[in-house]
Amino acid sequence: MRVWPLISIPVVWLMQAVFAGRVAAPRAVADLPLLLSVCVGMILGPDAGVTVGFGAGLLEDLSAGRYIGLHALSKGACGFAAGYVGRRILPDRFIVPFLSVVGATFVEGAVVYSVLRLTGSPVSLHGRLTTMLAAAAYNGCLGPVAMSVFSAV
Repeated sequence: MRVWPLISIPVVWLMQAVFAGRVAAPRAVADLPLLLSVCVGMILGPDAGVTVGFGAGLLEDLSAGRYIGLHALSKGACGFAAGYVGRRILPDRFIVPFLSVVGATFVEGAVVYSVLRLTGSPVSLHGRLTTMLAAAAYNGCLGPVAMSVFSAV
């Protein structure tokens, strides 16, 4: 595996912590670690996608300090799925990164919602779906841009 995905994990985490909240759309914040895991998965394959997704999610979990492993699991699964899809479909088209990131946003949101419900946390399905729709649109628009940036590296 190349070194740049592993180096980009703390960089993307830092960008998420510093800039993502400031450049947010209504009810949505860009999920830069998710974008990284999906792009790495599509470019380098499922093994790299799950590794980067797990590492980025774990760093996100450690910084949040609650439910350690929740985002590591969800982002690792999304990175693996994107890598699996990227091996079967050419990710060079505009629509493929868009749909992959939108799908990954919904998968990640569904995994997080399911685990939170299983642990007894009070989480609203309507509120979670509203947030997921807004985040999917926002992340989907950033997906092709992120894919072109990471493809050039």
